[in-house]
Amino acid sequence: MGKKRKQKTKRQPKKPEGILSKIEKWCKKHPFLYSIIIASIFYVLGFISSIFVTKYFSEDTNKIIEDTKKVAEDTNEKTQQVIDFLLQQASNNAPVNKMTADIKEDITSEQKAQIAKLPYIVKQLEDKNIPVPDKVYFNEALAYFIEGKFEKAKETILKAITIDPKNSDYYWLLGDISRGLKDYDGAIDSYTKTISYLKDKNGLAEAYTNRGGAKNVKGDYDGAIKDCTEAIRLKPDCAKAYNNRGNAKTAKGDYDGAIKDYTEAIRLNPYDAETYSNRGGAKAKKGNYDSAIKDLDTAIRLNPDLTEAYYNRALAKKTLGQIEGAKADYKKAKELDPSLPVIPDLE
Repeated sequence: MGKKRKQKTKRQPKKPEGILSKIEKWCKKHPFLYSIIIASIFYVLGFISSIFVTKYFSEDTNKIIEDTKKVAEDTNEKTQQVIDFLLQQASNNAPVNKMTADIKEDITSEQKAQIAKLPYIVKQLEDKNIPVPDKVYFNEALAYFIEGKFEKAKETILKAITIDPKNSDYYWLLGDISRGLKDYDGAIDSYTKTISYLKDKNGLAEAYTNRGGAKNVKGDYDGAIKDCTEAIRLKPDCAKAYNNRGNAKTAKGDYDGAIKDYTEAIRLNPYDAETYSNRGGAKAKKGNYDSAIKDLDTAIRLNPDLTEAYYNRALAKKTLGQIEGAKADYKKAKELDPSLPVIPDLE
């Protein structure tokens, strides 16, 4: 079967996504980091409010900082309730889309929109020589990251790290930014720093999982398996860790071990299209084409734009002699990613 390709989606022309839509999509993929963002949003809102209360950037910096701290303290209780809710939902393996729907009453669209305004606000602060809190830089970096402006995101998060060089959240985001830049060595280094400063077991499990994913891309499959195994030890219901470990085992040719890991990941999170696609690919490599196609069918149902699922299903159907179906899948895969390798006789 063909080599599993990294997803590169290219949607058909449609109305451009707004920043709020991009933010919600990113949050679905990063539920743990989302909880951190929520706390930061409240902090930023308090900071912004203090600025305007002091008559549009008063030069009384000490008063601004004191007001900011007071607002942050006043919102701590509510913020912690939201974080606790997210962690509880995560521990129950609730669907991510349900988690984000349930917290809409706690986090308004107006609050989410503040993230998009941060670059302008930060510039105003810097122009007035008012110290910018590191959490504000964190959220500004997040805004750039969500928009795909990875270089600006990296430049900004490094400012936050300069202020607080031992904050695990900042290195976590830097790791994600580095992956966006395809700097996997940088991502591994950032996740390593995240791990060194984190204490929370759930957070550590996700950090090990992310580092394992980066090691997979670098071809360090043994290192990826070690990281993902540690993540599973810390958090036995970490579906992503099983998926990433399955990817490493697939790359090493241990298809039975990979299928076992993918199956456990699906048990823990039956809504992840990528895991079904990965298991389908591993089954196909073992010659179980009918079962592979069923998994790939499910992957496509869950995510109609999952390129690798169409491509691998085309290969499986071709092997079974289902040429027309193979051609249709191959055509769809090429529409989503024109750079895919040619499959002979399906052009």
